[in-house]
Order: sequence, then C-alpha cells, then structure tokens
Amino acid sequence: MIFILTYVIIEFFDQSKIDQVISFVNQYHNEQYLSTSFCEHNNQVLSRGSFLLSGPAMGLNVLSDIIIGDTPAETLFINGYFYNAGNIIIINDGVLKMKNADFHLDGNISVLNHGKLYADSSVLRFLQDYIYQYGIGLYDSAQFYLTNSTTNYNGYPFGFSAMSFAKVEIENVVNHDWTTAMVNGRADVYLNNVDITGEWLFDGNCIARFNNVDNFLSWYFFPESSAVDFRFPEGTYVNGFFVDSTLNNVHGIGYH
Repeated sequence: MIFILTYVIIEFFDQSKIDQVISFVNQYHNEQYLSTSFCEHNNQVLSRGSFLLSGPAMGLNVLSDIIIGDTPAETLFINGYFYNAGNIIIINDGVLKMKNADFHLDGNISVLNHGKLYADSSVLRFLQDYIYQYGIGLYDSAQFYLTNSTTNYNGYPFGFSAMSFAKVEIENVVNHDWTTAMVNGRADVYLNNVDITGEWLFDGNCIARFNNVDNFLSWYFFPESSAVDFRFPEGTYVNGFFVDSTLNNVHGIGYH
C-alpha cells in the first residue's frame, strides 16, 4: 500500500505529527471495527422513545454511555446546554438532533446501522486531555450532518472516520482545532465553507468533495496494482482539481 501526502495550504509539518496520523489511520484502514451487541440501555435518566433535553436549567449531567436506537424510532433532541461523561452510540434507526445546543462530551460518538446525527447552529465541544483521545466514527449507512456550527476539541487533534456507505455533510462550520479524518468504503463526503478543515485521507471507493475550505491537507492511498502519474496544482491557494481513474495516467484507484 502506497500513500501520498499533499499540501493545499503550505505549513510546517514535522515527523512526530506524521507518526501520530499513521497510528490513527492504522485503526481504520482495513475497515474493521468491533461488532458489539447492545442489549442494555445504561442511562437511567433518559426515558424510552423520543425524548427532549432543553435549556441550561435542567443541569443535566449524565455519567454513562448513552445508546440511542435500542428502542425503535428513538430520537434524542438537544437544545441548550448538554454535558455527558461517556460515549454516545447511535444504532439501528436512532437519531440524535441538536439545534442551538451547547454540547459538551467527555467521550466518543459512534453511529452505526442507519443511525443519523444532525447538528445545526450549535457548538460541539469534545473535552479531550490528549491528542486523538476522542473521535466520531460513522459505519454502515450512518449519516452525519453538521451545519452553521463550531467545534472545539480542547486544543488537541480529533479523530473522524466515515466507512462503508456513510454519508457526511459539513457546511458553514468553524473548527477551532485540527481534525484527522479517514474516508473509506463507499462513503460520500461533502464539505463547504469550512475553516481549519484538517487532514482527510482517502481510500476504497469513496466520493469526497470540498468547496471553499482552508487549511486542507490531503492523503491518497494507492493500491499496489494502481498506476498514478499526476501533478497537483502549484501554489498556496488552489482554485480546484480532481483525482480519479478517469484521468489519463491514473489507474486502479476507486475513489473520486
């Protein structure tokens, strides 16, 4: 397996950062993850069915994993302040919706099966104590929509992965910290108007589109059977380019 690292915005990038990224990518590259049977709803505060969390007056501090979707058609709606020390796991047809949320999570988010996560006009804070402590993982046919929002990862790089048939749309978003994202399988990713886009790694048969983004660092995996003769545009700012096997002298890669 060969991979190519390219800069769209030129910046200093030392070997220790590259080693950290390689370590993160190795967790996801073969598209293998634990298949867990969720048979218990650990959270004793939230009720079954659809439920609403609204406003700072609730002072909600949940100290365990939250599983959304172990009951059919289950939805968690967050409006206002929210804090959880634990993971959020969305399974089956579960849905997490945020609107005008001040979201604080000391844990990971995993979306599996046909789970969905929508966040609009919100602030998402992941309370990391070190690099890549937490992340968002999308598997199967999961969907993730983040719009008109900001993210904060406590000053540390944050992990993100979209696998299988996952769909991702991120639009009008300001990231205050760095993201390392792996896109694999047949995932479909679209980013528009994003600050501090981070590094995105491409493999499999994914489709990824980026429009009006900055601080974008891209990695490309080339299978051993591929043949790639390609020159990236020069310059600190790039108006546009695309890479796939429809180009002359590029063969054997499945992504666009």
